[in-house]
Amino acid sequence: MRMGRSVQAKYIAPAAHAFLFLATLALYAGFDQSMSNGPAGLLFFILMIADLPFSLFAFGVMFTSTTYGWIAFALWGVVGTLWWYLLGRAIDALIRRIKGDFADAEPLIDPSESHATVTSTRRILPRLNYKTWLVSGGVVITLIVVTLATSWNGSKGKFQKGAIGNFAISPDGRSLLLSRTTNEGTFLYKATLDTGAVLRLTQAKSGMEFSPSFSPDGKQITFVYLQLADGHSRIFIANTDGSNLHPLFSTDLTNDSAPHFTSDGKHIQFARVGEGISPDPHGPRPWDVYIASLDGASAIPLTTQHYSGRGPLFSGDGRYFVYGVGDLFRESLYVVSLDALEKSVEPLRFRIPNGPDSPIYSSPNLAPDGRSIIFLAATQGTTAFDYDVFRLDLATNTLSKLTANNGYATDLVISPDGKSAVFLRWTSRWGSLPNLSKVYLLNLNTKAVTPFPITGTR
Repeated sequence: MRMGRSVQAKYIAPAAHAFLFLATLALYAGFDQSMSNGPAGLLFFILMIADLPFSLFAFGVMFTSTTYGWIAFALWGVVGTLWWYLLGRAIDALIRRIKGDFADAEPLIDPSESHATVTSTRRILPRLNYKTWLVSGGVVITLIVVTLATSWNGSKGKFQKGAIGNFAISPDGRSLLLSRTTNEGTFLYKATLDTGAVLRLTQAKSGMEFSPSFSPDGKQITFVYLQLADGHSRIFIANTDGSNLHPLFSTDLTNDSAPHFTSDGKHIQFARVGEGISPDPHGPRPWDVYIASLDGASAIPLTTQHYSGRGPLFSGDGRYFVYGVGDLFRESLYVVSLDALEKSVEPLRFRIPNGPDSPIYSSPNLAPDGRSIIFLAATQGTTAFDYDVFRLDLATNTLSKLTANNGYATDLVISPDGKSAVFLRWTSRWGSLPNLSKVYLLNLNTKAVTPFPITGTR
């Protein structure tokens, strides 16, 4: 018995491939998520496996070149659709052989269809009737529903734009300060942790706002504003709703950073770049720690050591600070006690299990009491470094690992009570450079990690 001509695999397969490819592209373009890990992930995986070896070649170009990546992607779609047409013909022939219809079996390459591309197109297109569209479209729609259902994170699962970082957790644990980068600049926002809603706190039109910090009572904030036009950075103070915004000092010629309220809430500690000090041409400019009252009447130096590393990051009581020296491939961490500045400070010495020979650390945070340090460190992952969270007890030099398989992670910051932390996990569109991030909450006691969507960010 002859198989019906109305719906055959050689027509369903290429139609399904075209639907899959266009759906993958639409999900990738519509949601600012990575091709492999976002809503397009399941469809992309199916195409990658089914289109081997063409997909490997195309993905290799996409991975290494932004110029030719889209060309390779488009060619992948065309070649893959033709490939699925040939696979469909093979399936039809196999079915006929199984049924014993050898006389009517079509060869994989029909001589009558090889004379010209136009003739082949005319033979194929009339067979693409409504049954073909229904079958192939139904399969793809089902896959789209499945991949969206697995990717969507409840009512908060909104995939929107806005690169973020520079976090600070409020004393009551209900709010999060963050910097969001747009085409105009980097500006300060406050996010509500139970809803993910954000509120911009300033009206600056350009420049960079970063290094935010809450006062101990949670009623005020402080941050740094860098005006790119002149290169000077100033400390600002405001209420937590953005009102009463004003600079700490009247002069705009300062180069201040890392502001931190003292435990009594009456002063701000910060770092100031020293004037007249010859900087290291291969490192950051030297700085010292200062303290000032909230009226900005004067700035009093607390150190005169001219530190040249990245930092400082203060403990909750303001008696200690941590800073790093080196580049991303050879970092050393130092903890300084403001009560014992006469003592020589040695770098912290510890070994990250399964870490690289040249250690990579980032985002060091001192516990509120200054007795331990919590930071991100690189470890050998499956295909690249994982940046996991570690805790180092400074008295015993005991190291404990708090997360696993983070992938690329940044911007770790702990809460004022030392019970929780937030950080960013990063993915990438083509797998080359991470450029998409998501906020995660870490319970420092239970080690539980949960995603936290923030409206209007990526």
